[in-house]
Amino acid sequence: MEHDGGLNQQITPQIVALLPDWGPGRTALSSDATTGYNEYFFRLGLDRVPDYDIMLHMNETRKRRTPDQLIADAQARLDKLQAKQAETEAKTNPLLAPLLQEIKDVEKAELLARKGFSKGPQNFDTRIAKAEARIASIETAKANAEKVIAVSKARKATLRAALSTLTSEIASGKEIGEDDVFLALEA
Repeated sequence: MEHDGGLNQQITPQIVALLPDWGPGRTALSSDATTGYNEYFFRLGLDRVPDYDIMLHMNETRKRRTPDQLIADAQARLDKLQAKQAETEAKTNPLLAPLLQEIKDVEKAELLARKGFSKGPQNFDTRIAKAEARIASIETAKANAEKVIAVSKARKATLRAALSTLTSEIASGKEIGEDDVFLALEA
């Protein structure tokens, strides 16, 4: 039975080394070797030949924890369980009630502080981004206001100079018309 499963993967020395011997006459160089390997993987329930190059490099990136790390993790879990057991036992002793209440208050404060790091509209990063957007909007409004003030000052100076000129001309007896005032406004 010849079943290739649509496979066209090259047979590499890694594949040859990892697979069983196919017997005499069936080597990696024989014409039916690819079909034989594909049949082997198909019988194992795999729809294609695994990529051993990737599999060989997978172990290089995986870092196993050292025994010291494992012991430290186990000790941390043990300490947590012992603290929980002590807290359970302390609930029956009224003398320790203030201490238990303080622990609850600290846990409540910690929970409120952790909310700022959660995902959602009230987390710190979102609030900072919104505040920065508001600040940018305010800075834009400030820059626009500064431009308006500068243009207004220049316009006022021009209008005051025109007013002064027109007032001087009226005082000197020169006749001023609406056209002169209109020209002063347009300047």
